[in-house]
Amino acid sequence: MPSVTLRAMTSAEFDEWEPRAVQRYGEQQVQAGNIAAETAQEWAAGEYAKLLPQGLNSSGHHLLIAEQEGRRIGLLWLCVHTGDRPAFVYYVEVDPAMRGQGFGRTVMAAGEQYVGEHGATSLGLHVFEHNLVARQLYDQLGYRVSSTHMIKSLT
Repeated sequence: MPSVTLRAMTSAEFDEWEPRAVQRYGEQQVQAGNIAAETAQEWAAGEYAKLLPQGLNSSGHHLLIAEQEGRRIGLLWLCVHTGDRPAFVYYVEVDPAMRGQGFGRTVMAAGEQYVGEHGATSLGLHVFEHNLVARQLYDQLGYRVSSTHMIKSLT
């Protein structure tokens, strides 16, 4: 398994990433059948604004760049809560040119170590039903389903 290190995202990296992440989140919600396409981007932007009210400096949120020997591999957004709540993976991405080489597994392992070093005893995440590659990875890494959200289209 290739090793990676995690470092804090810079302001410039955040400014480049956030609009792309918001767009991706809106598209994922549409694909999952949760949001109408016409309102998805506005809704997703609002969700990001709630989660990251101070952007890169939002309390408890860790926006990280994964690197191998100084080369960017991807990024990871983690939230470490106080108290008994599990830490949470809000976003994980392996750069397109690096996919299929085991970096998803390695980035997640680095994230698990990172939240453990910040006091977390468990790590949760959400994965869309249609994201089969991610679901398979999380199953292999030992994540288990803790609840199921279901939806039925009435149109």
